[in-house]
Amino acid sequence: SGFNLQPTQILMVQSLEIKKKLSDKAMLGFGNQFRTKDASVIAVFLSDLELEQRIDRIVELERNSQMRDPNYMAILPVAASFLTGQGTGATMAKQIAT
Repeated sequence: SGFNLQPTQILMVQSLEIKKKLSDKAMLGFGNQFRTKDASVIAVFLSDLELEQRIDRIVELERNSQMRDPNYMAILPVAASFLTGQGTGATMAKQIAT
């Protein structure tokens, strides 16, 4: 995803114990509970609903690693605010789109 700001993660679960817990706790019908327990692997999709709260930490980690080009680091905060729907640029894009 753009600038490593993916709001979604996918966990692949093989553990029988964890699949059983997921099938018992998740909002699944009986048939899907069986399929969840029976599958060799299941994918669990997670979404970060407050991504904007992690941006400062992401920028800090990138800066500390000193592995990124200075031009990338210069644009990262601006791109992050736009990609997460924050800031002036994102607001203008939303207004144009709607």
